[in-house]
Order: sequence, then C-alpha cells, then structure tokens
Amino acid sequence: MSHPVLLERILRWAQAHEQARALVLTGSMAQPGARIDPLSDLDLELVVHDVAAMMATGPWWAELGEVWATQVVDAFAAASTQAYPLVGVIYAGGATVDFTLIDAARFTEMARIQQLDRVYAPGYRVLWDPDGVAGGLPAAAEPGPASQPSLTQQELRAVADAFWFEALRVPKYLIRGELWEAKSREWTMKQHLLLLIEWHAAVLTGRPLDEYRKGRHLSRWADPWVWQEAHEVFGRFDAADSWRAFLASVALFNRLAGETAGEAGLRYPSPADEAITEHLRALAAR
Repeated sequence: MSHPVLLERILRWAQAHEQARALVLTGSMAQPGARIDPLSDLDLELVVHDVAAMMATGPWWAELGEVWATQVVDAFAAASTQAYPLVGVIYAGGATVDFTLIDAARFTEMARIQQLDRVYAPGYRVLWDPDGVAGGLPAAAEPGPASQPSLTQQELRAVADAFWFEALRVPKYLIRGELWEAKSREWTMKQHLLLLIEWHAAVLTGRPLDEYRKGRHLSRWADPWVWQEAHEVFGRFDAADSWRAFLASVALFNRLAGETAGEAGLRYPSPADEAITEHLRALAAR
C-alpha cells in the first residue's frame, strides 16, 4: 500500500471516529527536503478526546487494514518532550505506521512559548484539524546556518572512558566462549564509537552534532575512510571473527579520537588510552 493511499485511508477513518479530533504528520514525511522511499514509516500524532479511553478500545488500528505485527508502548516519554502512548503497526505488505495518541494539551506549551519541541521542530503537517486545536502552533522554522560545533576535553574524555569501560569487558567473554554476552557488550561499545564518528564529522565539517542520527545515512555524512573502516567492525558469531571485529573497532576509535582531538585542539591519546589498547591487543594474542 503506497503512502498516499494509506494516509488517505487513515484520514477518512479519523474523520469518522468519535474520539478523533485532529491528525498531524511528523517525522521524515513532514520534513522539507527529507529523503523518503517506499520503505519509510509514517509518523502520525492522533489527537483524541481521551487518550486512556482510546487505548482501552484497542485494537482500533486493525480497522485500517490487515495487521501483520503490533507494538504498543505505554506512556513513558517516547520523546523527552512528551508522555503519550505509541502504537507501532505493520500492515499487510510491510507499510509501517507509528501512531502517537495525544490530547490537545500536547500543543499548549508549544503554542504558549511559540517554540516547537524536537518532534515538531524539524517539520510537521496538520492533515486534519476541524476544531483548530493545533492552530496555535508556530510554523516549523527553516534550517538556519550551522553553528560551529565545540568539543571539550572533558566531553572527549567522557566518550573515551565510556568506550573503554565496555571494551575492557568484551575479551573476558570471548575468552570464556560466551559469544552472546560478548556481542551484547560489543554493541554497547559501538554506541560510543558511533558518537565519536558523529563528533568526528561535526568537528571536521563544521556541521552541528545531530544526536538523533543513530547511524542513519552514515555513508552520506561520515568521512569516506570512516565509512570504509566501519565495514570491518561487525563480525560473525564466532570467536575468531569476533576478535577481528573487536580489534577493528578499537583501531577505528583510536584513529577517530586522534583526528578529532587534533582538529579541535585537544589531547588524545593519553597514557591510559595507549595502555588499554596494548592490553586489549595482548589479550587477543593469547
């Protein structure tokens, strides 16, 4: 099912539902210039009279088509600026819709201070709003000139310490043959590696650090050599290749940290960074 067809079906459904008050499109589909494709998700905020009552009537999302899979996330602050339940639905054919159920109070503070939160700021589109509940929202601002990113010695040290804290745990699980636990620790380690990849790109290009990127479109914004080296940091589920990928991650982190520090006028490596690296290499050679 194409995005326009699915959107039209959801819109007609909302207009006929007694609980629905408005429908707002967020996410990449609502962001000017965002790259979307047939596999992109639809992110919708459904404004209802009573969020709890609407959730209690589920599965209302099944009225929109054949459902393949559903994930219901209770109100827990899905984004730091809101605390509303989210229903992720994959419909037959693979179309994915993330419904966030909200009430009109969602807009109150944004309208009062005339400032959009991080969900709405990149772009939003009001699809249906007969009562004007979203009428007080400011327009999404055009992207302004990027501010020069500033990485401090303390921030760089914090990233390095977090990376090493996990990296020092991986070898013991590889040595013990606990591959699943090793992979779990290595994945946590890679989250810190990714943050440094982002800082590296930000410091070298002057583009702002985008903390929500999470590795998306990495080949478009990372330095070409980083993209190539990133191919080496994921290993198979066996000890030998896990060691290879682990050491590749360590090497990539050290090179990134060195280049980033040099560009930002900071210090890296410290004697501890060098000692840890040698310790990890020695463990791998056992």
